[in-house]
Amino acid sequence: MIDSIRILLDPGDCFSIPLEDGTFAFGQYLLSHPKVGTLIRVFDLRSSTRDVAVDDLKRSKLLFAPIFVGLNPPVRSGRWKKVGAFPIEDDFEFPRFRASLLLRDTENTDWKIWDGRSYTQLGRLTPEFKHLELKCVYAYGDVERRILTGRDWIADMR
Repeated sequence: MIDSIRILLDPGDCFSIPLEDGTFAFGQYLLSHPKVGTLIRVFDLRSSTRDVAVDDLKRSKLLFAPIFVGLNPPVRSGRWKKVGAFPIEDDFEFPRFRASLLLRDTENTDWKIWDGRSYTQLGRLTPEFKHLELKCVYAYGDVERRILTGRDWIADMR
């Protein structure tokens, strides 16, 4: 049960994400959702070292909208390392996500929009909502590949 799992970082903690090309990206732990897990954001900032000024992260835009990820495995192994922290903005709004049980946009008629509390039935996915992240929990390796390549293979499957 997610409620009983202790996350190894605290909300606001920032961490480095090593990439296959030898560079590092950076993320921040935003919150723990009781049913889905840890929500993170990834900054549009890369470096040749793990060292980064927290002020640089604060000024950085996001590479993509916040996503859920299994945060403990890469932190426990030392792959993703804490590099600092700063508070989550007071005006932070939980993002909306799109969700479906089927695999292809063209065939799905069960799309829903999830706001962290409830679902709104959509039916077919309209262009207005196609940009929303999928409601899923990414493996850390998939996050690393997405940062490096710019491709979200999970979304590409749908």
